[in-house]
Amino acid sequence: MTMFQLIHDRKGAMALEFTLVLFTILLFIFGIFDLSRYALVWYSVSNLADEAIRSQTICYSPLIAKQGQTVACPSDPFSSDQKKSVAPALFWGSLNAPTITTVPTDTTVSQPRVITVSVTGFKPVMSSLFSYPGTLTVTVNLPY
Repeated sequence: MTMFQLIHDRKGAMALEFTLVLFTILLFIFGIFDLSRYALVWYSVSNLADEAIRSQTICYSPLIAKQGQTVACPSDPFSSDQKKSVAPALFWGSLNAPTITTVPTDTTVSQPRVITVSVTGFKPVMSSLFSYPGTLTVTVNLPY
């Protein structure tokens, strides 16, 4: 075989091109899948924070309206079952149970309330290629 024939021999080239394209497409598909999972968890944490805001607003409303002197509002207004009904995606897979904290927990309207919702344990499918924070946290400041 001459040098010209060796250079222009295309046997096996299609298989090589297919593997290169297939690897790129699979990497792209897994990246979309992983980013979608991350966005779903972020949305669920945000949704749980919104529900905690509603619950705390209802609990503290007698103080805000100056119809009562004290209230007994828990720092975490939801049970585990209520959290599952509000944000079921936070209980799938290897995620730890979400936590909700309200600071301060005093019974007066002396300081603004800060509600923090967080979930830990998020792991990307292909952790060697993609890296996201393992803890997702949403913090909301209430003016009372």
